[in-house]
Amino acid sequence: MNVAKIVLGTVALLLTAPCLASGANGDAPKAPTAAAAPAYNHDMSAYKKLAEDALKLAQANNLAAAYPKTKELEKVWDKGTEDLKKAELKLWTEIDDQMDVAIDATNPAKGGTKAKSTAELQKWLDMLAKVPAN
Repeated sequence: MNVAKIVLGTVALLLTAPCLASGANGDAPKAPTAAAAPAYNHDMSAYKKLAEDALKLAQANNLAAAYPKTKELEKVWDKGTEDLKKAELKLWTEIDDQMDVAIDATNPAKGGTKAKSTAELQKWLDMLAKVPAN
């Protein structure tokens, strides 16, 4: 028997043994899995409706009615978007910060005007559209 063939056969066996052992029970090696996507309610229609109502009032230069509508929107937003806040804090914070700007822009006591309020409410709606649909 040739010693070189025996050594080569032994090396080959040693190199393939781990592969054979991992497949011995029929299980294939598992590939790493991707992290699960955040699960939260992506339905922003209620917030969009309130903002659109406020926007219509602002466009009609009725800031006395638009301002309370934006305050209502803020309350509903804060109560109803905890899951979004947990899943996507950065996006939630950006939208929430813009809401504060829009509220101030509709507040006649803070110098709110038709032009400022309509621009800021539209910007808020544009940001809200960035929330992925579920």
